[in-house]
Parts: sequence; structure tokens; C-alpha cells
Amino acid sequence: MPIRDIRSIAEALAGNNSRSQDPVALTALARVALSRQIVQAIVGKGQNIPVVTLEPSLEQLLLNSVQQAQKAGADDSAFIEPSLAERFQQSVISAAERQEMSGKPLILLVAAPLRFMLARFVRHAVPDMKVLAYTEIPDNKQISIDASVGG
Repeated sequence: MPIRDIRSIAEALAGNNSRSQDPVALTALARVALSRQIVQAIVGKGQNIPVVTLEPSLEQLLLNSVQQAQKAGADDSAFIEPSLAERFQQSVISAAERQEMSGKPLILLVAAPLRFMLARFVRHAVPDMKVLAYTEIPDNKQISIDASVGG
């Protein structure tokens, strides 16, 4: 994603009330500020965004794991149990294939705390899949859930 809109990025970072220096947190702030451009680059000017989401139980499990990992000071990629990761990867690949066959963009929509970690994870399984956080969907867009993936 080009960063031509430096003004929006600077405003988002300047409004950082937590004064966090964490690059992942700062990137998330910038992505929210650039959400219209990010979404337009993926789906164009249409109102509807077809997405794949996580099954609620999996999303909750991952959110709990992220919180526990953060409390323990662990690396953010070290908390998915290997067999769950394998099943999740296969589920994502399957959903991506269905999306591609129907001519729809490959978008995984997740909770904001999971976006960075899942973007890195999915990149290896489905390089063309974009991972967006709910907070990155502009208010003037509607989402349609085409599939849910689980582990």
C-alpha cells in the first residue's frame, strides 16, 4: 500500500493518546486512518465488500491467546498450537479457493488485535489474501460474509 497520504498518517500518529512506541500499534493507527484507500485498492469503489471471517469460537480463542501471550511478554506468533494452526491454514486455503472460483477478492476480516499476527500467518498459505481488521472497514461500506473459517 503506497503511503502517499502522509498527512492522514501523521494525524493518526499525532493523535496517539497512549503514546505507544510499538510499531504494530502505530501501524494499526495508520491503517485505520488510511482505511478508505486500503479498501478501495482491494475492492474498488463498490459498496459491498465480500469477506471471509473467523468462526466466533476460533476468534475468541485467538483473542484470549493473544492477551495471555502479551501478559507473559511472549512473541506474538508463538501462541497458536501447531495442530490448530495446521487445521486453520487448511480452512483458509479452502475458503480462498472458493472465493477465487467465484471471482471475489480474497479478504479475511478479523478483530483488530489479531490482524497483524494473522496477516503474517496467512501470507504463507495464501499470499494474495488481504487481512483487514473490523476497524479498517469504512462506514460507507457494507460487508457480506461469504465464508467462515475455523480450526
